Amino acid sequence: MGDGSGTASNAAGTVDVTGANFGIYAANYLAGALTISANDVTGTSDDAIRARNNFGGSTLSVTTSGTVSSNTDDGIDATNRGTGDLTITSTGSVTGAQMGIRANNYYGGAVTVSAENATGTTGFGINATNGPGGTSLSVTSTGTVTGDMVGIFAGNAGTGDLMITSTNASGTGQVTGMGGVVAINTGGGAVVIETDNTTGQLDGIYAINDAAGSSIEITALGTTTSD
Repeated sequence: MGDGSGTASNAAGTVDVTGANFGIYAANYLAGALTISANDVTGTSDDAIRARNNFGGSTLSVTTSGTVSSNTDDGIDATNRGTGDLTITSTGSVTGAQMGIRANNYYGGAVTVSAENATGTTGFGINATNGPGGTSLSVTSTGTVTGDMVGIFAGNAGTGDLMITSTNASGTGQVTGMGGVVAINTGGGAVVIETDNTTGQLDGIYAINDAAGSSIEITALGTTTSD
């Protein structure tokens, strides 16, 4: 589960990894699930963690508990083309030169992203999308999520709801900053957003729901501002 250039040591059931390219690169081309559990991961010239679950696979799960960082690309980049759920859980910090966390689900299942602190230096703090064959999409952040363009972006084309819960989200780059929280639903469910302290260069919170007969519910606590 690596690119051949990393070094790993076992630490209480997780691994600490540093790679000259990827920290961890894992791709599943057969049936079944792909699961990654790690502590501290660094990708020097590519993603810190890149996970690919391809056609024929089922669920994709990435769990980190330490510091995940990439000097040039994304902190966590997970793509699921299998039939199951895509789940990312981070209880530490995730930093990417582009995206902090990128989660793309193309076919079956739900997308669930739970993060404490995530930073996308030139892009999005969290970027999560679910394709037309999926169901619901949920993003929860309990710490600070920052992106130069967007703090949290969630796009759902699946049949279920799009839900975002955040404590501190911002997208405030002076040139590219767009929104603290951006939610776009083109599937069949509702959009439910609950935030506490949100800042965007253009919009604090930007939400669109194209699902016929469905709703948008926004609860904004703390301060919501656009610069």
